[in-house]
Amino acid sequence: MSDFDLEKSDLVEISKNCEEFSKVVPIERLSFEYNIKSRYNEIWNTTTEPNWMVVSPYYRNMAALVKLYGRKNILELGTQVGAGAVSLAEYSDRVTTVDLTLRNVAPSVFRHPRIEFRKVPGDYDVLNLDFEKFDLIFIDIDHSGEVEMMLHKKLERCYKGIVLWDDVRFSPGMENVWNAVKQEKIELRHWHEGGSFGIVRYDGIVRSPNE
Repeated sequence: MSDFDLEKSDLVEISKNCEEFSKVVPIERLSFEYNIKSRYNEIWNTTTEPNWMVVSPYYRNMAALVKLYGRKNILELGTQVGAGAVSLAEYSDRVTTVDLTLRNVAPSVFRHPRIEFRKVPGDYDVLNLDFEKFDLIFIDIDHSGEVEMMLHKKLERCYKGIVLWDDVRFSPGMENVWNAVKQEKIELRHWHEGGSFGIVRYDGIVRSPNE
């Protein structure tokens, strides 16, 4: 049973609750247990990158949201090394994570009992997923804004719930997506060092262009 009611909380309240609870989320243990920092350094050929899973509030707050608001079945679009999937899975029953390639995932993440991995041929194939069955969606994919705009329009039609959008100011295309969101939303720059993180409450109602 969740400690807070996601459906009745406004997004500012949600973000504040997450920021408070995230102080006790065991991200350092997760990073070490699944060897995620080493995989990150290997892929980007760096040894000086700080342990961003521990330093940044990005993953801690996502895990906190799952815990506080009782999210059980989560969809992640964009696996990369698996840091997001591991964080989201800490307090959920199941995370389905989707990417074009799983070669970048830290090998130990594949043994996580609550993470299901799916590989798709191209970015646009994510549009065929059954979004309605998930109670939280995290989107961190192409960043051009093209497929994201199509995702947004589909979510407007079919999804009722919270969606986490990564890097909503990353490119002009992503800015267009963020500006097109008409539902309740909040932009959190302090959740994501060097970028912007967006939370949107979709209500499943399609709006006219003039709204």
